[in-house]
Formats: sequence, C-alpha cells, structure tokens
Amino acid sequence: MDTFLIFVFIFGLFAWGMWRLLKYTRDTVGENSPLKMSRVYQISEFRYFTGFEGIITFGLFVMAIILSFMIFRIPVSSNDSPMLVYVMLFLMLIVFWGSGVLNLILLLNNWKYIKGVVIITHPDHQAVEVKLPDRTFMLHSGDVERIDSLSAGDSRMSNWYLTYHLRNGEHFTLSGRMPGYEVISEYFPEVETTWTHKRFVFLP
Repeated sequence: MDTFLIFVFIFGLFAWGMWRLLKYTRDTVGENSPLKMSRVYQISEFRYFTGFEGIITFGLFVMAIILSFMIFRIPVSSNDSPMLVYVMLFLMLIVFWGSGVLNLILLLNNWKYIKGVVIITHPDHQAVEVKLPDRTFMLHSGDVERIDSLSAGDSRMSNWYLTYHLRNGEHFTLSGRMPGYEVISEYFPEVETTWTHKRFVFLP
C-alpha cells in the first residue's frame, strides 16, 4: 500500500508537470502566441501561495515539525552513539526550519511585486499594458530603455527581479515569478537585459 501511494504521488507530480508544460506551450507559440493574441496575465493570492514554491515551503515546515516531534517525543535507541543520532536530527531540524523560513521570506517579498499587477498584450497596436496598484504603463516600441535583472545565483530559474527603465525617466519592478513578465521582452526584443547575480536577493 505504501509503495502504491508513493507511486501515485510521484506519477501525479509528473502528470501535473507535463500538463503545465503543455498548457504553457499551447498558450505561447503559434496562433496562440501573445504576439498574435491579446492575453491577460495576473495571479490571485491563493494561486500564488499554493503554487510550486508555496508547496515546497509548506513541505519544509511539515518536515521540520515531524523532526521536532521525533527529537522531543520519541526516544532514540542506539547501542553505539545515541547522542550522534540526536545531533544529526537536530542539524536536519535546523536545515528544514531555516530553509522553510527563508522560502517564506522570499515568497512574501516576491508577492510585493506581484500583488495587484496585471499585464495585458495588445498585438494590434504592438503594445504591452502593465497595470500596477498605483498606476498604469502602456509600453510601445522604443519606450523601454533597458531592463536590469537582479537574481540570486547564476541560474535564471532562481529568485529574481526585473526593473524596467523607461526613456521618460520612470521605472517599475516586477518579480520573476509574475506570470507573463516575459511578454515584455518578446514584444521588445531589441531592449538589452543586464543580469546581476548575488548570493541573496531581497528588495525592500
């Protein structure tokens, strides 16, 4: 039974990943491309915090709670070195709690640059509309001067933020976890993106 449940869990994750990949491909290439079809990108608070990063964070906290229970409630029996077992469990506990707290901090920090943001493509006018909580930008060719990206680590799949500098002197920042942020670069491929890598990225 346990083997079956593990198989179902792993297969379910694989199927979910394939479905997301196929859906992403369907909505980004060919006639369904945002370059040819008007699309609206936004994400609710529930969907954001129950996404992949949110699930990983929740899993880290669950593992930390389980380890806490094992350390403080279940006696460890070992004829050789019981103290070593407790030390290893305690180190694992620190790793899980630390990783969970760090992921939660990054989730909340990214949400500041996603909450209330709506990105709309206008292929008929070759424009991208970016609605922020306090104002709206209608971007056309030549409006974006440069894009500065600040990421943690060398991988673009990690935590990162993008600041769009406009020729009129204004700028705005989006999280790399914002759905549809990439359409700005697709509409204006001539705009250069500068990548800066740091060990840890946190924007105020």
